[in-house]
Amino acid sequence: MKKSIILASSLLLLNVGCNKKTESIEPTLRYAKGDAFGSSYGIQYYSNKDLSDEIVKALTFFDDKISTYKSGTDVDRFNQSEKGMAVDSVVIDLWKQCQDFNQKTDGYFDPTVQPLSNLYGFKKAKIHNKPSQAQVDSVMQFVGIAKTTVRNDSILKNDARTELVFNAITGYINDYVAHILDQAGVKSYLVEIGGEIRAKGKKEDGNTWVVGVDVPKSGDQDLFTTVPLDNESLATSGNYRKFHILDNGDKVVHTMNPIDGTSGISNLLSATVIAPTAAEADATATALMAMGLDKAKAYAQNRKDLKFLLIWTDDKGEFQSEKFNNF
Repeated sequence: MKKSIILASSLLLLNVGCNKKTESIEPTLRYAKGDAFGSSYGIQYYSNKDLSDEIVKALTFFDDKISTYKSGTDVDRFNQSEKGMAVDSVVIDLWKQCQDFNQKTDGYFDPTVQPLSNLYGFKKAKIHNKPSQAQVDSVMQFVGIAKTTVRNDSILKNDARTELVFNAITGYINDYVAHILDQAGVKSYLVEIGGEIRAKGKKEDGNTWVVGVDVPKSGDQDLFTTVPLDNESLATSGNYRKFHILDNGDKVVHTMNPIDGTSGISNLLSATVIAPTAAEADATATALMAMGLDKAKAYAQNRKDLKFLLIWTDDKGEFQSEKFNNF
């Protein structure tokens, strides 16, 4: 999950946080924030009720189902199982969305690449040399969402070593929280969880929510651009923060190419996607990074239903960018 900057008044948020009143006649701006899924969340919404308990309950529910940071979740137990197991219906729905996005991205989005991440030194011990082709081929035998299936209330797998990790589609949780706010009658909100964003309605001043896209540079939190969101979702994926250098000086990045099993090295630094749902924005941004610059450009040109911002470096190391479909 990647960071995006929310443009809001800190003083206003402090005033809201100090407001002890939980009921009001007119909807007022409220704010919920905290830590979740190894990252943070910040949710702004206009309501005459304090919905923070409902929000925390939803986040805790997903933490118990799909988190890879603790044992005993549905995903953890599936990954430890031999042939798969029964899981919560929301995990089934999440898998189905993954399958849909896998097809829409020509296979470049895939929730089963964790064994590749391990091979390239992410999550487990850092590596010093590039994996051999034989090692990659060995792992690729059990990578691919097609090696998993849904049957009734269960997700099954052909190989015990196949793993599901939903870190690249956690925008789904934004959509879930947005649904809770919708059900509560909230007409305007901005839901940010781990950098993925879903927005609805307008602020009190009549303007749409505005968010920022970071300059894709390690340690840099300057803004590259700002973007208004009109009942839309936004996610950014990049390889400029999570990487390590091998003993020979080569870089290994955390984005895995599920097609050929390589670490997704290219001069494409970040991909930002605006989509109707945060799940699709998140999954598509991840897929673009796995594709590399040329394929990502071609894909963005052909997907007229989504908006894209690609940022890369040219041969001189200077930033270049291109927007697609009225981003």
